[in-house]
Amino acid sequence: MLNTLADSQALNNIVFFIFTLEISKPYLMEEGAKFKFEPIWVSALGLMSLFIFYKIFSAFVADPSYDLFGLIFLSCPLIFLAMILPMFFKMIIGIPAIELNHDQLINNVVGIKVNWENVENIRITGTYKPFLSIDLKDTHAFYSSIKNPLKRLLIKGFFLLGKGDVPINLAFVAGNEESVAAVARVYWNRYYGIND
Repeated sequence: MLNTLADSQALNNIVFFIFTLEISKPYLMEEGAKFKFEPIWVSALGLMSLFIFYKIFSAFVADPSYDLFGLIFLSCPLIFLAMILPMFFKMIIGIPAIELNHDQLINNVVGIKVNWENVENIRITGTYKPFLSIDLKDTHAFYSSIKNPLKRLLIKGFFLLGKGDVPINLAFVAGNEESVAAVARVYWNRYYGIND
């Protein structure tokens, strides 16, 4: 039995600590945080991509004698497919869209890794299509870590469209964009950052 007010407060503090620990379990630093792909948006784009791929393949099989303009016209949807289909299959097999650990942020949307020690700032940009914008201390070191030259070129071109050195489109990530940014800031601040 609880005999004093102090014993009652101590018990309340222990219960509160255990409750807080259970709620924050997915974001514990030792385990890492994972954010899933947005299932409806990615599924719709994935199914649309499979349909586009089927139509392109059918058209090419029906008439394989395309001129240069036709091949350029067909290559535009293929670049779209190259971005969407891997994301769709990653979602199906359970790979998270964003993983945070004590060393780096892993962006499985486009397949890149950003080391926390190279991050200068993290913020949300855009309103209609929010991006998690990451400013880097050394962009050359980031791009040199991408070994595939074609992937490096495509990512450079894609990142020119967004704000920040590494923009992550949060439309593909499940959850509130502010919560994704907040957890990313917690990891960055815990290990390398000086930002609040």
